[in-house]
Amino acid sequence: MLKYGYSNFSLEILEYCPASELFIREKYYFKLLNPEYNIALEPGSSMLGRRHSEETRANLLALNLGIRQKKCVCSAKIQVTDLETNKKTDYYSMSEAAKALDVHRKIISQYISKKQQTPYKGRYIFSVIS
Repeated sequence: MLKYGYSNFSLEILEYCPASELFIREKYYFKLLNPEYNIALEPGSSMLGRRHSEETRANLLALNLGIRQKKCVCSAKIQVTDLETNKKTDYYSMSEAAKALDVHRKIISQYISKKQQTPYKGRYIFSVIS
């Protein structure tokens, strides 16, 4: 509907039925009308009774853990190398380093997560201390 516009579609009630028969009747009309734009292969909610495979669940867990690990970097110790003074300063957190440099913490976080090689403002290199 978004792709072709709402005005190119219509809504019609084909039949009234009890909620308990809804999926049976929907399946009947799927077979009868063979809707062109319906993405679902079967009637009903796409999430109703759906179970992810073990592989998908493992992938989602790994993705979720990866996001959590990225977030944990924010509390990691940070070393800032100032190329102008050739001085290295250690900070207990990104927030502490950001405050000292008068920049937003997200700048340092993005610099590290994107593994930037170019010095920030042509001057600072950020790295995580193990």
